[in-house]
Amino acid sequence: MKTRILLCGLALFAAQAAHAQSNDEKAFDGFKIGASLGRTSNDIDRPVAGETAKLDLAKKSFDWRGYVGYDVQTDSNIVIGAELGLGGGGKTFTQKVGATNVKVNPGRTIDATGRLGYAVGNSVLIFGKAGWAWQRFDLTATPTAAGAKAVDTKIKESGFLYGAGVEFALSPSISIRGEYES
Repeated sequence: MKTRILLCGLALFAAQAAHAQSNDEKAFDGFKIGASLGRTSNDIDRPVAGETAKLDLAKKSFDWRGYVGYDVQTDSNIVIGAELGLGGGGKTFTQKVGATNVKVNPGRTIDATGRLGYAVGNSVLIFGKAGWAWQRFDLTATPTAAGAKAVDTKIKESGFLYGAGVEFALSPSISIRGEYES
């Protein structure tokens, strides 16, 4: 199973340590906590036990993510940081595979990423990120044959995560960003 997450043009607010900011102070330096809403695309291509056909689904829906992180902005405006995120959401997938009705519900996601960026001026950060993501899916397979029992299972997937984005500092303690992750 593959998971692609697209966060585009939606608000992501980050609260950094509040302090008086002078003109030469770094806008992307310190602890942060934030939340986001995004558009996700989950693609599932998986064999189903007892069937010759495969489960082959692609659904788009909305998701959410919360994160904590820390950034260090150097004097040359290079920003190096790390984030831990927890997310969820996404539509339930349903498909008939042969004589089996399959339902897949995307569960929680956890990710750990590092980011590297460049602060343009004092309020814009262009960044790239990479890391690892884990996601759980709840799967129910219900055969249509008389007397057959449904099978419930949890599938855990993980994989490399990468992305890029732009972040705008609105004040010393609030920023907004748009990003793409895959």
